[in-house]
Amino acid sequence: MRPVTFQLLVSLSLIVLSASDATVYCIDLDTTQYLCKNYAVDPITQQSVTCSANNSIQVMCESAEHVKCIGKDQFGVFNKTIPDGCHYGAHINYTTAVLLSIFLGFFGIDRIYLGYYALGLIKMFSLGGLFVFWLVDIILISLQLLGPADGTDYAMAKMATDAQMQQVAELEVEMMSDMYRRMTNACQAKCIATAFKESELTKGEAVCLDRCVAKYLDVHEKLGKRLTNMSQGDEAALQKIAQQ
Repeated sequence: MRPVTFQLLVSLSLIVLSASDATVYCIDLDTTQYLCKNYAVDPITQQSVTCSANNSIQVMCESAEHVKCIGKDQFGVFNKTIPDGCHYGAHINYTTAVLLSIFLGFFGIDRIYLGYYALGLIKMFSLGGLFVFWLVDIILISLQLLGPADGTDYAMAKMATDAQMQQVAELEVEMMSDMYRRMTNACQAKCIATAFKESELTKGEAVCLDRCVAKYLDVHEKLGKRLTNMSQGDEAALQKIAQQ
């Protein structure tokens, strides 16, 4: 009886452990248990197109093989929030702030531009604090030690070369192509497993694939929204892939 009892306890332990593994949320996996895809980059700001005001970004990730977790979609992909993954800049341009500080800083225009209206008026009526306040602000703004009053970061000018932007576009197209391929493969596997008459197999597969792809088009559309800031040429490339 003891060996039977021991085996029963071991079996129950394995069941509990496997169940606990299956109840782990994908976003809580260890960093060695998942891999995230390349994300779309805004060609103007050089930031992720999903960059939010709290400096976080949204990326698509896949868990490692044999790792079970909750939160995957039908293609085995889940969304993960990466904190401090970008520097959000909404409306204050860094170059503009520096130029205003140099040429109009003694009138407080730079402080007003950054959103410090009271300090801007003080600088205006004191001629930049007898030019001392003016010089200090030039240094602070140039070194980015003084930023916008709302807590966001500066919107930086485009720094990437055309070759770099082409590389980014290729990565984005590759990502979308991979997701579309997964969708098609999932539909194909489902349709081939469907019982059709042998004489109507090819026709049946075609009908099934059309219906299946149409069913998952909303997934493809959601993925496409992440690349809305891409150039029209890149969007045309994605549409060409989707039509293949």
